[in-house]
Order: sequence, then C-alpha cells, then structure tokens
Amino acid sequence: MRMLSAATLFLATAVFGTAQTYTFDIIGNYTSPNGDPNSPFASSTFELRFSTTNSFFTPPSGPDFTTLTNITYFNNGVTRTSSQGSVVLCTTFCDGVESGGLDVNVGPVFPVGNDTLELKLSGMQLFSGTVSNPTVLTGIFSLTGGGTGGAGAFYRPAGTSAGVTGVSVIITIQNPNGPVISSLTPGSALAGGPGFPLTVTGAGFQAGAVVLWNGTVLTTAFTDANHLIATVPFNLIASPAVVSITVANPGPVISNAVPFAVSTFISGMLTIITPSLLPAGHVGAFYSLPLTATGGTLPYSFSLIAGTLPAGLSLSGSGVISGTPLVNGSTTFTVGVADLNFGSASQSFSLTISPQTFDFTSALRVAQIAEGLNWKTLFVITNLDPTPTSYQFRFWDDTGASLPLPLLNNSPGTLTGTLAVGGTTFAETPGNSASLLQGWAEVASTGRLGVTTIFRSSIPGLPVSEGTVTGVSSGSRVFLPFDNTQGFVTGVAVANTNPSQTLTITLVFQFDTGAQVSGFLVLPAHGHAAFTLPSRFPASAGGRGSILFTASSPDITVVGLSFSPTGTTFTSLSSFQ
Repeated sequence: MRMLSAATLFLATAVFGTAQTYTFDIIGNYTSPNGDPNSPFASSTFELRFSTTNSFFTPPSGPDFTTLTNITYFNNGVTRTSSQGSVVLCTTFCDGVESGGLDVNVGPVFPVGNDTLELKLSGMQLFSGTVSNPTVLTGIFSLTGGGTGGAGAFYRPAGTSAGVTGVSVIITIQNPNGPVISSLTPGSALAGGPGFPLTVTGAGFQAGAVVLWNGTVLTTAFTDANHLIATVPFNLIASPAVVSITVANPGPVISNAVPFAVSTFISGMLTIITPSLLPAGHVGAFYSLPLTATGGTLPYSFSLIAGTLPAGLSLSGSGVISGTPLVNGSTTFTVGVADLNFGSASQSFSLTISPQTFDFTSALRVAQIAEGLNWKTLFVITNLDPTPTSYQFRFWDDTGASLPLPLLNNSPGTLTGTLAVGGTTFAETPGNSASLLQGWAEVASTGRLGVTTIFRSSIPGLPVSEGTVTGVSSGSRVFLPFDNTQGFVTGVAVANTNPSQTLTITLVFQFDTGAQVSGFLVLPAHGHAAFTLPSRFPASAGGRGSILFTASSPDITVVGLSFSPTGTTFTSLSSFQ
C-alpha cells in the first residue's frame, strides 16, 4: 500500500451542487477475516479508489451520485477493478449513517461470493454547510471502524459483517475549468541537445498532475497550483519538430495545448558566442558575467537547461550569471538561448570557483591600534562598492609578528566578513587587557571599503578622549603636521607595510621658523613604532611645523595624535600623501 501525505493533496473547497470531479482514496486495515481468506485478497490492508463527475440528484433515500467511475481496489499486491458502486449522501438517517454523511458501497469486490465493501463516512467530519447542499472538505480524514449500522467502515463477505480499522479517506476536488498553461521555460530547444527541465507555468494544477509531450507522460514534479517541472529526456529532442505540451490533472482533465519548437541549428543563425571556459570566481567575491548571443531575432531569453550553477550564483533571463559564490570547486552546465521566433541554441560552460583569497598589496592601512591599560580601538567598516564585498583584517605588532588582537564576539586576531551593498559593521576591542597591546592593521577586500578607526582612552576620573583615523593606502612620501609648543606634545605611529623587507624611513622636520632637521627610523618587515616626537627626536621639542616621511618603496603609513598639556586628552592628526 502506498504511503500518503498531505502534500499529495490539492486543498480546495467546492459545492456538491456544482459539476465537479470528486476523487476518493480510502485506505485501511481489515480485522478478521482479513479480507477473503479463500481469494488472493487475503491481506489485512486494502486501498479503494474511485471518482465521479456527476452532481447530486434526489432519490427516495436522498441525493445520490450515479454509478462511480475509475473504481480500483488494491489488496495483497492484487488489483481488482469493480464495475458497480454508488455514493449516497444521506439528508436523513439512512443505512446506519447519520444525516449529512456518505454511504459508499462497492461490490462485488472479490471474484467469489456475494461480498460488499461498505464505508460509512461521517458528515460532521467530511462536510460543512447545509445537509442538502454541503461543501466537501478536502484533505486526509481518519475514520474509525464500525459494525453493521453506525458511522465507520466495514466489509461484508457474503453478507457477514467484518470490521476494518485505521481507515483514512482522501478527498480531492478537480477544478471544473481544468488546468491552463500560460508559458513554458525554456520556450524551445535545440535538436540533438541534452535533456533538460521544462517549467510549465499556468493555473489550476493539482497534486498528481503530469506534463504530456505529444501525449507522452513526462516525469513531473508538482511545485504548486501554478508551476510544474517536467524532465524532458534527450531522446525526445533528437530531431527537429514542433510538439504539443499539455497538462493532465487527475481524472484526467487535460489543459490547453502549447507548441514547443525543437529546432535545428543553422550556421549564421542564433548562437551563443561566449567561450565555454568562463572566467574563474572566488568564494565570497561578487561574480557577474553576461553571456553573449548573436543571430536570430531579438529579444533573447536565456535559461539553464542542464547541470547546476555554482552555489550562490544564478542566471537571469537576459543571460547574466551573477551572485556571490559560496563553495569552491568546478562546475559544468548548459545554457540555452531562444529568440523571438522560437529559434534556439545551447552552449556548455565550465566555471571554477576558487577558495576565498585577499590581495593585501593594495590593502587599506591603519597605522596605530591599541588595546588595554585604559585603551580600546573601534573599527567601523562600510561597503562603498555597488556589489556585496568581503573583507579580511590582519594585525601586526611592533616586531612585525602577527598580533592576536582581542575583539568582542570574534576570535583573537580574526576580523573577516561580507557586507551587503551599503552595509556597515562594527568591531571593538574589549579594553581590558592586562598589558598594552599595540601595533597596526591592514584590511584587504573584494570591493571598495571605507574603514574608520576610533581610539578611546578611558582613565577613571577623567573625560573619555577619542581620536579618529581613516584607513588609507600606504605610500613612499607622507606629510604629517606637528606641534610641540605651549605644552602640547605630538605622538606619532609609523608602520612598514612591506611583508618581507626591512625599511629605512627618513624624516625631514620643516619648522615654521624655516629651520630644518632630519632623522630616520629603521623598521623590520611589517614592523611598527609609536612614540612622542620629543622623546625620539629631541630637536623637535618646543617646535612646530611638518614632517616629511620618505622611503625607497611605497610601504609606509603614518598617523599622529596631539596630546594636551595635561597629557589626559588628545586629538588625531591626519597625514597626507
């Protein structure tokens, strides 16, 4: 006996007084004598299906269907088709069924004996509305077993009552207008091409509906009342033809016919000219590639006819493959294109998605980060690109070693993610490290980012002080203003962004008095230094002006902080390239 679920039903309501097709599917288990022990139908389980397309009329016992159609009885792997049967709607108590119920009789079921299968269905369970004109409730209904008289179900082998248990009744109502097809996707196919999924869009499709190809049933998946997906095997499109596509609902009730062209490709006609090996993509990096066709009559309509696109990508009807890949790997798929006159062509493509990688040679740099001893750092990251953008930070300490910078809600030293268009995210250090952690940061991304870094100093009893630095590209010439007069002191942070070479950085101090002095710093690969100017370069004490930082390669980034005479507050100083 087949498994049944609510997904197999088309849930609808209808009025018995309207011409409809009613399909009943009744399953259950016999108690003793388990069907007929003297026949092949000795199993304890059974299934009965029948349908009718008639409205009610009024015999003496109440409204009644005429003879049932499509009666099939299943038991013990054997199928029995009966030619006799009726369904009586009881407007008053009739044959043990309360008012509003159904009395189903089918017999003889077995080839021997005067047997009858009778099911008495409760009106309270199956119907709503008035008794004379009820509305059928569609779905799966449980029915208790019963003896002679009373609602329930039982089998009468040669006039002897035998109960049944575990009975379920499935009632489906056929749309009286039948299914209607409005469109097919794709609208045509190339002769000799591979098999493909055919999406049929329309209305009135029921669970169990199938798509017919010139009358041949295709393997069909029911999506909803408006969509079916049929599998068209390659052998059906081996030769050019115009075929008829129809949909058959259970009954069957057949839809309108829609033509589908299987065309022969002719040189100079419609063709896809995009090379079969597509440019590679990367996990987390937005991918967009328009496919190009030529010939035929515009407009073109593209569709995926075989295989699958990499996860995260989709194909638009205009032929653009786009999205953000989720998984690396290589994929092969076939795309079809159709023109206004049902001409078609197809092309197989290969697309490789590589693991997510980031190029730090053009990364944005932040010359100073600090955590602990009353310091904390907040990163504000904004996507400035018109596509989703992925990013990854790296943190380095003074020696050029990787810095496991603690971050709230992240693993130490790890800050990565993907931002939607216009999206912004925040990441902050906790500020509770027992010792001062400082260094610099760089961020690589698959698109344009804006990175703002806010330093906060929170000393108990004193106002919170903040400075802001924007992530910038490194360079070989950087200017920074400084002011060490009237008790103010300028602090400087410098980073060598070169991953493999020690860098000598020359500093030229140009004072506002016209005087000039020079100095230098030596930083290891990815190294960093943070200091106050008077402590590292005493000649700058008491003076103000600008500093020109230069290096032999574009690998320096600089930021300044101006501390107040009390040393308890500060503001940031912007550098210039």
